[in-house]
Amino acid sequence: MFDGKLHPDNEKRKSQSLQLPSLGLAITKIYLVVLVVGLPFAVFLGAIELKPLEVNELGDFLAGMFGPLAIFWLVLGFFQQSRELQNSVDALNLQAKELAHSVEQQKEMVRVTRETLEHEKEVLNLQAQSKKDSLQPKLEIKFGTNSRSGNQYNYFVRVTNIGHAITNFSIDVFVNDNKFLSLSKDLLLFEGTEERRTGDKFEPITEGLSAVVFFDDSEGDKFKIQYTVSHLESDSDWPRYTVQRTSHEKIVPT
Repeated sequence: MFDGKLHPDNEKRKSQSLQLPSLGLAITKIYLVVLVVGLPFAVFLGAIELKPLEVNELGDFLAGMFGPLAIFWLVLGFFQQSRELQNSVDALNLQAKELAHSVEQQKEMVRVTRETLEHEKEVLNLQAQSKKDSLQPKLEIKFGTNSRSGNQYNYFVRVTNIGHAITNFSIDVFVNDNKFLSLSKDLLLFEGTEERRTGDKFEPITEGLSAVVFFDDSEGDKFKIQYTVSHLESDSDWPRYTVQRTSHEKIVPT
């Protein structure tokens, strides 16, 4: 901010501008002394003859005597005004520079404040996400067979929750986009296990398997998890499968 202090050059100019009146007064004193002392001396030497003067002649005499002094002060005033004007210009330039510097400081403060707010927002988002993640279940899903008759098998899906309790839980297993096996539970607690089996027997299923899970967390938000169910090549007569999660997303109400 502008604090009213002048630059050293400006202070020098101000000092010089203050010297002009002093110089003018000194020269005026010298001039008056010369008039007061020199005029009688000139009369004494006979260089000037004194005689009665008319009013207009007296005016001309005084104008001639004090005219140079008036011109001197006029010129001195011109230089004085020029220096004062230059000092004002310099002060305004300095104030403009200080103002520009202040604007830059304000911009920097705004930038720092914005970055701080963005960082705090990011921290709050991370905290909110961490809390939301703690409310999610950890589902262990198994899909396979548990009984057979020749080359025909009974299939099952088993779900164990080792995470936070959830409500309105459901899982659907699809074969080539056709619902094959379903399981639902109003409340699936921590370490809760649910299982559903097919009533009929089927030949080994080797492709086209997938699963979809829906549930509500403790805050009432709805989620959808998708899985791929892959057949594992094995020398065993019993089909074996692996279940892998492919997506976990919140369902946004429309």
